[in-house]
Amino acid sequence: MLLRIVTNLLLALPAIVTQSAVLDDDRIDLLYQAYDGGGTEVEAPTIVARKKLAESIAVRGHYLVDMVSGASIDVEVGASPYEEKRTEYSAGVEYLKDKAVVSASYTNSSENDYQAETYSLGVSQDFFGDMSTASIGVSIGDDVIQSTTDPAFEETARHTAIDIGLTQVLSKHFIANIAFNKTIDDGYLQNPYRFIRYIDPDNPSQWLADKEEYPDKRSSDAWSIRGRYFIGQRKVLYASYRQFQDTWGIDAWNGEVGFNFALWQHWLFDLRYRQYAQNEADFYRDLFDYQNQTNFQARDKELSAYSTRMISLSAGYEVPLRRQFWVKKTSIHLMLDHIQFRYDNFRDAREENVPAGEESLYEFDANLLRLMLSVWF
Repeated sequence: MLLRIVTNLLLALPAIVTQSAVLDDDRIDLLYQAYDGGGTEVEAPTIVARKKLAESIAVRGHYLVDMVSGASIDVEVGASPYEEKRTEYSAGVEYLKDKAVVSASYTNSSENDYQAETYSLGVSQDFFGDMSTASIGVSIGDDVIQSTTDPAFEETARHTAIDIGLTQVLSKHFIANIAFNKTIDDGYLQNPYRFIRYIDPDNPSQWLADKEEYPDKRSSDAWSIRGRYFIGQRKVLYASYRQFQDTWGIDAWNGEVGFNFALWQHWLFDLRYRQYAQNEADFYRDLFDYQNQTNFQARDKELSAYSTRMISLSAGYEVPLRRQFWVKKTSIHLMLDHIQFRYDNFRDAREENVPAGEESLYEFDANLLRLMLSVWF
């Protein structure tokens, strides 16, 4: 289950949603990603490809392998170091009709204790002289959750999401996008390996462990606004803001600013800063007063109050090759993110000889490296 969380971070790229009534060019991306932070290491080689079968039809797909190893703070407290592997593949099709693009895709993800299938359908439409693009998408995911420590354990979950977006060209220099997401989760929404801790009634300076218990329903709403301002030839300023809230009591926001610019003939650089913050879920506690204090109980640090700050640097180089019999263009990108995680009410329970609830607040830094080779054909 950790793999799914880390991969979402690995695949997060700065972007503004800009569908237009033209199918993208044929392209293959080879991507290597490496994450190191909080006692966890992840490597994820990926291949992404798309090909037009005709002017109005294109197919696309990707295949990746996540390899996770290490011992995060949760594992160090309650289990042994681990090694996990996840494979994921997707296949999709796009159909262009006049100024509308209809897309459909299927994604399958599999690891030793988690299987997931997701079906997606989307439509985008250009109007007002191609100055505006509206889009809507729906996805449905079905998960099967198992446990490596209990062969008889098996639960299911379903995730339904609706995305609505509008991209508008406001001037020859400025493009803006607004988007809304509604997600409904239903079923087993917790992690079978996690536990909460509560004060030992016989020794208040120590703590005991008990299983987590989550609600079986969760609904969340998120809206975002993004903008790109072209300040000169191959120079772009961009910014975004996103607000999130759910029925578990979490309110979160994140914002980012960045500058994309070219130097010399074949080089493209990007500088970006991102900040995120959230409060804790209603049923989260780092340390409960006693066993079964509340009907629902959680100690997952992702449900605690915390913040992150990320600084990103990237450099891209367009390889000046003569056109071969099938290659139109080739580029190489190197991207490095440095991320700081700071937790407001999640403590480091690994500390010894410290009274329960007085441990240091947990924090760590992480680095994410991505190397991508792109070939247009």
